[in-house]
Amino acid sequence: MRIAINRLYLVLLIFMISTYTYGQTSLNIGYTNTITQKSSATLNQSSKNRINGVSASLAYDFTFPKLFGFNIGLGYTYSFDREGDGGNDKFTGYKTNYHTLDIPIRLMVNIPFSDKSKAFVFAGPRATFDISGTIQPYLAGEKIGDLINIYGDKEISTIEDIKELNPKRLNILAGAGVGLKLDHFIIRGGYDLGLIDINKDDASKNIYKLRKNMWYITLGIAL
Repeated sequence: MRIAINRLYLVLLIFMISTYTYGQTSLNIGYTNTITQKSSATLNQSSKNRINGVSASLAYDFTFPKLFGFNIGLGYTYSFDREGDGGNDKFTGYKTNYHTLDIPIRLMVNIPFSDKSKAFVFAGPRATFDISGTIQPYLAGEKIGDLINIYGDKEISTIEDIKELNPKRLNILAGAGVGLKLDHFIIRGGYDLGLIDINKDDASKNIYKLRKNMWYITLGIAL
């Protein structure tokens, strides 16, 4: 008898979840600005480097009776930067590229305006993993030397930060943001703060801390 009652409760719970929850998948594109912050309390030094990026992601929103829910996604970001002088034909300096995967998991609070529009706020963690990161030196518009792997080739690098820091591919962040849904279109924007020191170099990790933070804005369409 008790087993039958428990099964009845389970069926009712499944019915309530399926009746009073709403799921929606969206395809999103966006802009990111990643800030790498290198700091040393020992030396009383701090520096920041910003790199722009474009992103594409698939997200799923799971909403409980209109007001609460969560968002989970899988995204890809291509980040790029150039540091130096001159135009494309005479550029002398370095060009940096990253290819990154990320998985955000966020709690949401919705403010509905109608059945097809709402504002919402969200907060939660994000995990990112750099598939690759490279730096290419240029002289007068021509590539010089070998492509430098940020996650290797330390012995051939002439760039100070790459020689003395050995960044981790995995980063854990947490942050918050706001969004707006109008019919099938979804706009999101927010800021994520790096929670861990991603410098894993044995010689410098006790002196320098390395963290990555990120601003972002996305435009999505509900599928």
